Amino acid sequence: MKKIYLPVAVALLNLTFLSTAFGLALETLDASTMNKKQIEQKYEENKKKIAESPSSPQEKEDLSKKNDQNYEAAQQNLEMYGFKFGIGLLGSHFHGKSRVVATSVQNGIVSIDEGDNNILGAVFETHNFFGHITGPLYWGWFLGVQTTNDKIVESAIAGLMLATKYKNNPTDGGSFNIGFGFIMDPNARVLADGFEAGMPLPAGEQGVRTKKVTKTGYGVVISYGF
Repeated sequence: MKKIYLPVAVALLNLTFLSTAFGLALETLDASTMNKKQIEQKYEENKKKIAESPSSPQEKEDLSKKNDQNYEAAQQNLEMYGFKFGIGLLGSHFHGKSRVVATSVQNGIVSIDEGDNNILGAVFETHNFFGHITGPLYWGWFLGVQTTNDKIVESAIAGLMLATKYKNNPTDGGSFNIGFGFIMDPNARVLADGFEAGMPLPAGEQGVRTKKVTKTGYGVVISYGF
């Protein structure tokens, strides 16, 4: 009986060692859900697991290299998930009554000389590309301000942005971006109540009056990140 059980026991023991060595699960170092302190903590836990495992010296060395590589990648990704900046163009469309910049009265008829709901201007934006799609493609959210010839800050926009990294390097800020978002102008002016473009002045009015309103709409951003 001893001759039968001894080889079985040895085989089971070897199997246990093999399954432990090849099945050692290292803690995931995910920069999208962990901060720097948590990543360092998991990295140290992995080092302890490797040191205490019954793996062979070569297997421990391979696992240690893998742990170090994961740690370095996580540190780089932490930088990627931070804020970067960009500059570009923003085309926007606002809902509702037409925006007014300049008006006049021609033969008693109200006229909008300048202003409409479609605006093209420069945009300064900040973005956070927290999602990696594939290869050099990333996505995230952005905030931006639009400027025009008339106003330094015309409107503000927030939304989602798709980016192509210039060097396919998560820590490099260089990227070409396109974003789509919700835009708001809290200081827009429209014709006051009772005034309509192409219609006569209301009775008793000597000129065109406007009023300040908050207008909303959507916009498309094309920018270069740095």
